[in-house]
Amino acid sequence: MAGSPKVTVVIPAYNAARYLAEAVESALNQTYADREVLVVDDGSGDRTPFLLERYGNAIRVIRKPNGGAPSALNEGIRRARGEWIAWLSADDAFLPQKLEKQMAYAGAHPECALIYTNWFVVDARGRTVSHIASPAFRTRDQQISALLRGCVINGSTTLVRREVYLRTGLFDESLPQAHDWDMWLRLARDYRFGHVAEPLLRYRWHGENMSARPDALAYNERVLEKARAYLGQRVPTEGGGRT
Repeated sequence: MAGSPKVTVVIPAYNAARYLAEAVESALNQTYADREVLVVDDGSGDRTPFLLERYGNAIRVIRKPNGGAPSALNEGIRRARGEWIAWLSADDAFLPQKLEKQMAYAGAHPECALIYTNWFVVDARGRTVSHIASPAFRTRDQQISALLRGCVINGSTTLVRREVYLRTGLFDESLPQAHDWDMWLRLARDYRFGHVAEPLLRYRWHGENMSARPDALAYNERVLEKARAYLGQRVPTEGGGRT
């Protein structure tokens, strides 16, 4: 489409008013200008819709009935205008040069369909707790091997070609959590990943994160069951999980 941005930042939001402004502003304040910000309001019942109104035409907003995070992500991907999708959770925040550095990497490594970064962990008050360095992969086999041991890629650090998401079948909406891990495993079969070895995201850990829920292990096992179906003997019968 003529005039379309190169990148769409997709922010799924459900009752996200507490942190959403920081997320939206971090996307708007990127040094990479050829982007749009698309917020998918997943049936919020709090102040989220009113908070979004203040941004006017600076962002696009899609409102839909509540269907869960993967449903909101999928709607955002379908409605995106960009060639690349940058997922940003509503309680996280990009550092200003995130998209610029990832798009520079994409230009230098056109074989990569997914580009991810390191990240900072911050607490509920925004204080930096730690720096997490994701592993780098030289081959698809290394990608698969590492991902079978756990979800070593933070979803809000990723930049993924939109056509690759569409071709792969989008996120599994039956997985309210671990849908990111499931997606990275599916993509790792067929596409090369690239790594920008800098922390370019502030990932907020506040105790209400989906991966902290007590049923997380059951969803992790479902992800591995799916992987066994398409990877066969390469998948261990036990183990694996989120990191």
